[in-house]
Amino acid sequence: MLIGIADDREVLGLDKDLSTLPKSNMDGFENVFNQAFNKMIGVEFRQYIDMNFPDVTEQTICMISVRPSPSPAYMVHKGEEKFYIRAGNASQGLKMSKATKYIQGHFYD
Repeated sequence: MLIGIADDREVLGLDKDLSTLPKSNMDGFENVFNQAFNKMIGVEFRQYIDMNFPDVTEQTICMISVRPSPSPAYMVHKGEEKFYIRAGNASQGLKMSKATKYIQGHFYD
């Protein structure tokens, strides 16, 4: 995942994002990311995330790489737990019956 790159591949950088943070540098950006990630997905899954801040055309962006987890991760939003999968270029929420089937086939085969 790239943060600071528009869908049309224009390099925007992180300056506008950083200006909204109390600690407006890459460490502050990563702290905010970690807080949101830990709350919504869980600190135990953070080990599967690599975050780097490369410079592209003199702008700093955020590059996030996600390694597969050996167990399913659920997202909590507004107190509700949900299960999502990646379908092409979109995230797709699954109903419980479909999530159960996906998890059984994906994690326990």
